[in-house]
Amino acid sequence: FKKALFRAQSVREIRVQRKSENDLRNESRTASTRKAAHNLSKRLFDKIHYTEEDKTMLGLKLSRQLSELTRNYHFIKDTEGMSPARVYKLTGRGENLYLKISDNQYHGTTYDVEHEKDIMLWVQTKLSVPKVLHFEQYEGANFLLMSEVGGITGQEYYEQHRDPKRMIKIYSEGIKLVQSISTSDCPFDNSIDNRLGELDY
Repeated sequence: FKKALFRAQSVREIRVQRKSENDLRNESRTASTRKAAHNLSKRLFDKIHYTEEDKTMLGLKLSRQLSELTRNYHFIKDTEGMSPARVYKLTGRGENLYLKISDNQYHGTTYDVEHEKDIMLWVQTKLSVPKVLHFEQYEGANFLLMSEVGGITGQEYYEQHRDPKRMIKIYSEGIKLVQSISTSDCPFDNSIDNRLGELDY
């Protein structure tokens, strides 16, 4: 009887020991999961905070809808080109986007991003152009969000290959492609007289 009691007690002690070990393992896994979740949340918060900080530093005030569309993107101000519109390259979520903003003083001119949006929608079946993802008017300005066209610039291509004859051929093919588009149904007036009338801008 004493031997049987001793064996039963030993079995109970082994079970308790195993249960304690399992509990410790589960607590350890739970703690690790919580820590991983905390670290992930922190990284996501830091990333959102970083991009929101971009907007603040750049003086950007976006609508709630546009803020959601550009969440977690890093804003880089474009310093090239002569357009009076503000241009930002958005990176950080796979594909790059571009945001263009024109003030109300350019409304109705060829500098207005609404005008650019209408042209892209008209020509999108004829040429490879950015996709219009979103357009809105908000607090005295027009906002145009668009995709990035694939490929590289002529300057980048030339720096890689240093082949002037090839560059001339590429440019000539591009010009021919643009000139091949029929303008018989084009609703836009980008004539010289119209552009000269916008010199004050």
